[in-house]
Amino acid sequence: MKIGISLAINAPEGSGSQTTMLAKVMQETKMRQPLESEVAAGMGGLIRRVANYQNTTNALGYSFRYYASQMNHNDQLQLLSVNGIAPTPENIRNGSYPFSVNVYMITAGQPTPNTQKLMDWFLSPQGQKLVEDVGYVPVRPTK
Repeated sequence: MKIGISLAINAPEGSGSQTTMLAKVMQETKMRQPLESEVAAGMGGLIRRVANYQNTTNALGYSFRYYASQMNHNDQLQLLSVNGIAPTPENIRNGSYPFSVNVYMITAGQPTPNTQKLMDWFLSPQGQKLVEDVGYVPVRPTK
């Protein structure tokens, strides 16, 4: 199914969302230079502008699932499926949704014993539940 887009709203240049959009979606294709009115100030601004666009139901913007579903939840938004694959936690976790990014915990050098305890806790059922509760997709499904 094709959808006509009446307004495409860009994320700010250099933002994580735009960097990911360029790398994962646009790849070698250059983005068109947007009009000043088509660039939102921050992810919250982008999400509000797409949700509140009044001339049509076909405004389009891009952001991370977390921002759209947790930080700036709006019932007027619909997350898009790509090739029939919805951005559900399971599809993101198993890699079938094509436009997702991993978030890592890293340390400088070998972790100290306390740092290792914290890392182990994040991977425990309790830690994974916290990851899910704040709106991210945990490495493992929670109960």
